[in-house]
Amino acid sequence: MFLAILVAGVGHPALAQTAGAPTDLATWLEAAASESGPAGPLQVSPTAAAIARDNGLTFISEPPLVLSQDAGTGSALVLANGRVEVGNSGDDTSITHLDPSIFRVTRTDTGWTSEPVPMGRNRIHRHEMTVALDPARGLSVQDTMTVEVVDDDGFAFGLNRAATIRALQIDGTDTDWVFRNGLLWVDAPPGRRGVSVTYDLVVERDAGANSGVFQDDHGHLRNQYWWHPSLGLTNAGSRAVFDVTLTSPEAVHVALDFDQTSAVADGRRTTRIISPTPTGALSLAYDTAWVPRRVTAGAFTLDVFAAPDFAPNDAELAEALSNATSALSARFGVPPSQRMAVVQNRGRDRDAWAFLSNPAIHAGPNGAPFVSIADFPYHAPFAHEVAHLWTSASGDLQYLLTEGWATYAEGVVLEATEGPDVAAAFWEHRAQLLALEPDVLDTPLDQDAMNTLVSYHKGAWVFRMLETVLGQDAFDAGMRRFAETALASPAYEDFLTAFGDQAEVARRFLSPWISQSGVPSLDIVRENGRLFLIQTGPTYWLPGLEVELREGGRSERVRIDVEGSRTEVPTGSTSNPTVRIDPDNRFLILDRD
Repeated sequence: MFLAILVAGVGHPALAQTAGAPTDLATWLEAAASESGPAGPLQVSPTAAAIARDNGLTFISEPPLVLSQDAGTGSALVLANGRVEVGNSGDDTSITHLDPSIFRVTRTDTGWTSEPVPMGRNRIHRHEMTVALDPARGLSVQDTMTVEVVDDDGFAFGLNRAATIRALQIDGTDTDWVFRNGLLWVDAPPGRRGVSVTYDLVVERDAGANSGVFQDDHGHLRNQYWWHPSLGLTNAGSRAVFDVTLTSPEAVHVALDFDQTSAVADGRRTTRIISPTPTGALSLAYDTAWVPRRVTAGAFTLDVFAAPDFAPNDAELAEALSNATSALSARFGVPPSQRMAVVQNRGRDRDAWAFLSNPAIHAGPNGAPFVSIADFPYHAPFAHEVAHLWTSASGDLQYLLTEGWATYAEGVVLEATEGPDVAAAFWEHRAQLLALEPDVLDTPLDQDAMNTLVSYHKGAWVFRMLETVLGQDAFDAGMRRFAETALASPAYEDFLTAFGDQAEVARRFLSPWISQSGVPSLDIVRENGRLFLIQTGPTYWLPGLEVELREGGRSERVRIDVEGSRTEVPTGSTSNPTVRIDPDNRFLILDRD
């Protein structure tokens, strides 16, 4: 039965009552909330609260809300979340969803226990959306979702916290619902259901906003703006077919990531897409100055949603796309999709290749140079976005398999187009960037929930090292197999499986990089005429590590498999050589003494 009981206090994902504590749920929540300091048993959205504290932002905490309670056992479903105000409702919502919002609270012999109820345990199969776009205000949306509800805890999804809910139905019938801080919970019974939500969304008008901004003649909403219902960008349960019909004033051209149709009647433009495969989220952009057109680049097509004076021009875009896809296809095969789009976003604050949403590269008012090799650090931002055609992913390591891969692919394209010396400098610059960012260096890849520089820099190096460990032929073959699954948004285990009989080698090598902080720190010690390589920090498996020995004007190289904290280095024909570890810079080792 649906309830709505407000109590003072806040909530925490792992909560247990000790003997002698109150047995009444409301009393227990209130008592626990009174201890809600940093070490207290109840905290609303602890990650979001920490972000607010560390960045001087406002955090708004609200009392827990009991959504439903079993009259017999007393167990309850509780909503407990807060929000950070960063100046953009999409960003606010993203930060809230870094923490669980709903908890199952259960009575035990000694009191109460609480466990999080993951939003993504359910699934969205399909969105059928009708959207009215008003550049002066925002969106009016009706989204009829086909969903799978797995248990009696209802159906919860994320939606921009600024949305105003107008109606909500399950299988055509009005039902109870709660919407707070970007999470909407509906009292849905288990099974395959039709959940229809109608809402309005007023969009910010601050120029230069990243996640979303509307102006009279242009605007954009990124997939991270939560402008439509979602179970989370990294959650496989969000992957659904999108059938979207969007109307706008006739002068307003719209881009919705995928191949689309557009027709004008009675002063209104109707844009329609049906995503060819399931996807987790869409971006939306519009502009009255665009002249949409299609160009070809070898086997690829490129839809350009931009004004005629957008730079680079169409021929330059086609050449850059051809260069990047040729270099990557030669090693990793042709990706499942050969269509891309470039979308001009005049609402962004600078020229850039800003982000990829499905197969659409979103730029700023103009694009940026395709390659930057004049100053530190070298990079190839356009190729980075193109490389996303080869991988997509879900789960905790999504950003390693997407952004780490795409940064690695920049090095591949630079080597093919600019030469090996430029590629070598690119990798040295990636290592130097890590040395300049201690927090990034120390963060394990499985802790990169916010898509920080960890996956871009350390993740890219992990791909390069895996190529070294497996050998280029085996690595390329595995990546070709993995790319074939890209449209299904595979997870990390699927990535490992793609390497076939080398899967366990890949797992063994990657595991410490996934879960440990830092990078290898190596030292050479001499004992009784023998050389030993010492790992002075966390231990990594470094198979085939090269060591260069120099003595008397001669040099020779030996390969060793570094395991554990201490590995002997054969001295070959030398007696007291000087030593250089990893002379070709194939492993990410910042301390090579």
